[in-house]
Amino acid sequence: MHGGYTGRVLEVDLSRGEWAVTDLDPALAADYIGGRGFTSKIQFDRTTPTTDPLGPENVLIFATGPLTGTLAPSTARFTIGAKSPLTGLLGDSNIGGFWGPELKFAGYDMVIVTGRAEHPVYLWISDETIEIRDASALWGRTVHETEETLKRELGEKTRIASIGQAGENLVRYACVISENFHAAGEKGMGAVMGSKNLKAVAVRGTKRVPLADEKGFKEASKAALQAVMADPISKLIPTIGTLRYTSGSHARGALCTRNWQTGVFEGIENIRGERIVQKYGIGNHHCFACPIGCGQVVRLPKNLFGGVTTKPEYYTSVAFTSVCGNDNVEAAIKAIDLCNAYGLDAGETGHAIAFAMECEQRGFLSQEVRGGVDLRWGNHTSILELIPMIAFRKGLGELLGEGLRTVAREVGHGSDRFAIHVKGATIPTVDPRATKLYNLRYITASRGGDHLRGQGIQGDTLDALPIAKAMDSILFFEEMCAWVDMLSVCKFTYHMDSSSFDSIRSKFAALGRLFATAAGVEVDDAPERLRQLDRTLNMRAGISRKTDILPPRLLEEPLPNGPRKGEVFDILDESLNEYYTRHGWDTATGLPRSSEKEVVSGPQPASS
Repeated sequence: MHGGYTGRVLEVDLSRGEWAVTDLDPALAADYIGGRGFTSKIQFDRTTPTTDPLGPENVLIFATGPLTGTLAPSTARFTIGAKSPLTGLLGDSNIGGFWGPELKFAGYDMVIVTGRAEHPVYLWISDETIEIRDASALWGRTVHETEETLKRELGEKTRIASIGQAGENLVRYACVISENFHAAGEKGMGAVMGSKNLKAVAVRGTKRVPLADEKGFKEASKAALQAVMADPISKLIPTIGTLRYTSGSHARGALCTRNWQTGVFEGIENIRGERIVQKYGIGNHHCFACPIGCGQVVRLPKNLFGGVTTKPEYYTSVAFTSVCGNDNVEAAIKAIDLCNAYGLDAGETGHAIAFAMECEQRGFLSQEVRGGVDLRWGNHTSILELIPMIAFRKGLGELLGEGLRTVAREVGHGSDRFAIHVKGATIPTVDPRATKLYNLRYITASRGGDHLRGQGIQGDTLDALPIAKAMDSILFFEEMCAWVDMLSVCKFTYHMDSSSFDSIRSKFAALGRLFATAAGVEVDDAPERLRQLDRTLNMRAGISRKTDILPPRLLEEPLPNGPRKGEVFDILDESLNEYYTRHGWDTATGLPRSSEKEVVSGPQPASS
């Protein structure tokens, strides 16, 4: 590699209170590129099926990619990875903002943390200065308070990734937050930080990212910007961001409502993204080097839940509105801010509360378990009451903090039928009974129920195609998701928000040229190499075809109303057979037939 990487890795052993700077393994960079590729390979190498996700032996990785911190469009991303305390499987979460670029400016491609500190600490990285500092005074504080305190101590330009009380109390879906509302929300990375007594990682850097071909990269960056901004959707995103999906999902009959009992919500007019932005929007938030600004920042007046400024997304707003049968969008905005402050994955939190509400509807929760909380559908007061209870593991929150799979086991009464998760992780966004092949991604995602391992356009039209033909599109977007995660650029900029395949191909070509001029190598088949690695890693943890399945509600209970009334997810076997065959996996077990695909040649030198 001739550029794109700093070539240095910071390894920190909190049990010993020691750290060391090592060289980035060239083979790791060649085969797994960066970001999610790095976190997967390191988990594969350094964890076992018996590794306790909340034990000191779990490895916590903060990994950038070769484009992170460059001035190409939307190069803010990095990945936090560890064995997931929510699923017990591969765990990682992708996050934007400014922290990832700052780590590159400090001169590091990755930070790898092992062990457990004897008392709360935070890690301070400032170029060559590395310190493990006492964080006892920060323990018990919110993310917002932690950021404010550390910036006052270290300087306003310091970038901070921290946990709130949810991570400290080992809520299994606690997340890591940076800049108050950039969340690494998936699969419990905040709980892993908490288990290590690591409150925060603060970074400040003064270096620049080296490039193999500076002139070529500058030209490639201009071409990438042109490809991104030529897409009409790039002009739409700043006006509403992902909040526009609420109306679209409802129109398709796919808006998860009252814990997925139906796909349409009678309170839709109150929760539409257009209404939120029009009534409370105050502007856009841009991540590092982003020309678009998809983040819709909203502000409630002080007479509404004390006032709050936050950045709602489609998934988070839906989690506290339709999923819980609640049409009070102001309460949902407050709920999102509470989750950010405490360091909770808003999606998992909303689904846990909705599951409890359905259990109450069916008479499955005793007064002792409920603890006096009113769990009637749509009770926004109880939603706001339960969030701190979960973060602090108090009352009913102690149980809900374990995640849906465990909650259903504890509740019993056959409640696992409507615990909407795959492999322990809730499935977000769109009901797979309404758009079937598009949502095969929930089943096949390598970190449990997830929509970001395979995402793209044509969601409404795939079901009209033969499965073999539709699989071409499914695998194309799976490959694209892997590439943007490894390069560490934004999915929304480069493919999720695209108007056509031609636009996506144009952006993909631009990414290839950016990588070639930054690192001096061409793109190769790294996405498939990563997919095989992830599957093998999860196979060690016990996954197989038997676990590649949706919850019974979505397989057996027809949608009761809406445009897709009567539909169930009835294509499981046929679609999985085709998917496994395409990846070279055994169709009976869903497992790789051999490990040969892990050991394929890496990238070749870039042509002149």
